[in-house]
Amino acid sequence: MTKNLPICKNILKEYINKVVVYMDKVEIYFKLNIIEQQELSVISLPMTAEEDMDTIKREYKSLLK
Repeated sequence: MTKNLPICKNILKEYINKVVVYMDKVEIYFKLNIIEQQELSVISLPMTAEEDMDTIKREYKSLLK
């Protein structure tokens, strides 16, 4: 949102492990883990986010204004 490219690059390097782009969606794998308790064990899962391409395009266009 600030359009400060060096800051954006630093944030990406610090928190994002990988980005997978499909025809209809984008998956983002963060370097953060979420802890999930199941019965007596604790499982550490990678944190992910998924958005469809139409949503991403709409949000990107709104940021350019």
